[in-house]
Amino acid sequence: MGSAARPSQRRRPALRVLAACVCICLPGCKQAPPAADPLAGVWRLNLARTRYSPSADRRREEQMECVPVQTGVRCTITSVRSDGQRLVGRFQARYDGGSAPVSGIAGMDGVRLRRAGGRAVDATFTDHGTPVYGYRATQSPGGETLTVASVDPVTRAPLSSVVVYDRVRPGER
Repeated sequence: MGSAARPSQRRRPALRVLAACVCICLPGCKQAPPAADPLAGVWRLNLARTRYSPSADRRREEQMECVPVQTGVRCTITSVRSDGQRLVGRFQARYDGGSAPVSGIAGMDGVRLRRAGGRAVDATFTDHGTPVYGYRATQSPGGETLTVASVDPVTRAPLSSVVVYDRVRPGER
């Protein structure tokens, strides 16, 4: 007799693969946790590492606090501009690209967010539905910095402003 495997033995590896696939897809089975929200945390502007375009509204200081909610994020940005004006901007948006209201920032009344990979978020701020400002925010692999690069709000082509934030740990606020 030859050493050929019986048909039932040949099917076992296929059944194991099928069982693994079913387990991955079922909600009750263990799954990898979703990627952490790149914006989540308290972030303080690092002026030494920030580069503004000539037309940008420069800041003296700024802090951004973002808290994950449902399938999105709620952010509060407290900023002191170069002329001393203090602004507090707020938004709560989902990562589905739908528009969400923005308050406290002149010339912007809406924002659309999309995840752009595990550590990045694309945002487009609008005024009456017209895109006016875009950025890509990328959290560093260790989670200690958040780099916000300006992009054209329509084409997503890179622009020249790059704003860097450092994570604020509890007790450092």
